[in-house]
Amino acid sequence: MKPWLKVLIRYLCTAAVFVLLFTFVFGFAVAEDAGLAPAVNTGDLLFYFRPNEPAGGDVVVYTLGGKTAEGRVLAVGGDVVSVTSTGTLLVNDAEVMSVTKIEGSTLKYPLTIPDGSVFVINSENADSRLFGPVSSKDVDGVVVTLARHRKI
Repeated sequence: MKPWLKVLIRYLCTAAVFVLLFTFVFGFAVAEDAGLAPAVNTGDLLFYFRPNEPAGGDVVVYTLGGKTAEGRVLAVGGDVVSVTSTGTLLVNDAEVMSVTKIEGSTLKYPLTIPDGSVFVINSENADSRLFGPVSSKDVDGVVVTLARHRKI
């Protein structure tokens, strides 16, 4: 076999492996807003793994209405989310954080998260407090690392 053909085959095989990995196992997205600031800033490159089911505490990339966003999973299927009159968010009666009320939200608390869904939150208020639980099918993956966007 000619040497140039061996090199071509090697490059094609390597390219095929990368395409398969970043189609079915890993993915990446650019943070479009400061939804998880200061941990994730606008322009950061998020690398994520496509698991079967995200767990509580995971930072996930999800797509709703054609828009990609990132958020932290606070509750999973079967969990009960409620908000007290003082603005404390509770998951299964355990205090998680203080939140602000979102105008336009029609959610009624306490809210039981359906199986196959997650409750995500971020600091931009475009999260499950507004549009309800996110189906696990809409979760692109769990963020494993990020590359900071720096203006040099």
